[in-house]
Amino acid sequence: MSTIFRKANPRRPVDWRWQLAGELIERGGRISRSRRDDELKVCRHFRGQLARCQQEVDYLQVMYAEPDMWEAWSLYDDSDEKEIRWELEARLLAREPVEDIATKLAISVETAQLFESCFFNVQDRLDSPSYITQIVIGRSIHAGLNERHYDLLWKMYGYWAGSHVLDALIYRFNNPTRPENPEGTTAFWEDDTAETLRMKAAITMRTMPINWQTQEGIMNVYLRMLEMERNAGESGAGTEAVMANISSMLTSIPWHKHRQDIDVVDHSDPIAHVDAGQVSLRATELAIVGATGKVPPALEHMIAGLRFPEDTNDENDR
Repeated sequence: MSTIFRKANPRRPVDWRWQLAGELIERGGRISRSRRDDELKVCRHFRGQLARCQQEVDYLQVMYAEPDMWEAWSLYDDSDEKEIRWELEARLLAREPVEDIATKLAISVETAQLFESCFFNVQDRLDSPSYITQIVIGRSIHAGLNERHYDLLWKMYGYWAGSHVLDALIYRFNNPTRPENPEGTTAFWEDDTAETLRMKAAITMRTMPINWQTQEGIMNVYLRMLEMERNAGESGAGTEAVMANISSMLTSIPWHKHRQDIDVVDHSDPIAHVDAGQVSLRATELAIVGATGKVPPALEHMIAGLRFPEDTNDENDR
């Protein structure tokens, strides 16, 4: 019997009860009296019922006999639509009451409780941030996240920031004020734009990798932020002045469109010369440039002809 599937194991998987129940069934073992784990008994019983199913009617009988456990297992087992499961897991990490979780996800309280005890057992480890970070969320939080890893972002923000931030992250709105008349729509769009920009900026900085291409830009953004905070403190304007200048700060992030008034191109550097033309080379082409220190002749003609439109202040060109 595997020793990892123990309640006291500091590195236990979140579904340790379900996996242990599977081992017990496979090896014909029984739950010892000393274990005294009611939730494990539930897992053992339900998994045994599933193991005996041979036809669709057998599964239907299990579903009608134990609807809450069936729904909890379906959320865990469904490989196609995992968003509800991920939201449920993130809300459990956010310490939301199961009654509130059940209402938001349109499931029963019993289903939420069974899911936690059988498939995502974290309630007794929520005060152990290392376990949550290293075991539950996993090494991706260190290796690098991006916005498509939204299940991990939900868990991370849910655990550290709570349910209100999680609501905004999942539903993309944070308690919006509905306009009471047509004139109020302008204020709504302004507020929504500001909130969306703040959220996307935060996610961007959380997920941007640190490498030779981004590290200078990240430091420039940080220095700009410090400068704005200092200026705001001297003027007495506080955080409002900082937020008023966020869009200005974001223009220094490396992915912004090339601006000739602030960028000085080192034409002796082939990579810098290519970047000045707003051309993205493929990995093999970058390898050639890195190995030879030159842009391949076959690419020079192509690069020379690729340019973004120049900035213009002419209203007719907008």
